[in-house]
Amino acid sequence: MKILKVLLGLIIVFVLCATAFAWYQSSIAEKERQAELALENKILNREFRPIIENYIGAYNRCDIDEASTYISQEQLSFDADVTRLFEMRLGALERFCKKLSVTIKTIRTLRMHNDDAASIRIALNLTVNESGEMVDPGTDYNKWSFKKEEGTWKIRSDSFEKLLTKYHSVLEQPSHNN
Repeated sequence: MKILKVLLGLIIVFVLCATAFAWYQSSIAEKERQAELALENKILNREFRPIIENYIGAYNRCDIDEASTYISQEQLSFDADVTRLFEMRLGALERFCKKLSVTIKTIRTLRMHNDDAASIRIALNLTVNESGEMVDPGTDYNKWSFKKEEGTWKIRSDSFEKLLTKYHSVLEQPSHNN
């Protein structure tokens, strides 16, 4: 009988120790995840948020020339067909900016691919300028890619035009501000 009590006591001690160890490991993993998230947010806020805010600010002011300064030179310097396509894209953005305003909801999930490439998930809010109606863009087109050029991060692809063209019906309505 004493052996059973001792054995049962050892099992209980083992279970308690295993539970405490599992909790300790879990709390260490959570602290590491929190530290990584804090570092990610620091990099996002220092390196990328100003670029995104300035780009969207320029778009909202319909200052397409300024907006293009945040775009990767790689996008600007391809052959003539790509340059013409880029000019069409800027023209489309210029039309869109008269109809829709954009605000940043969240910037999250930094993925550094190497020292000169990164991608970020950005959630945006859209507002129809004439009515002030907020449109929920969902999360279909929220991945932005960045490339480091001469020490400065530039937007390589922003999915921005795709997001705006999702609201084709809003954009096709005639504007009274022209």
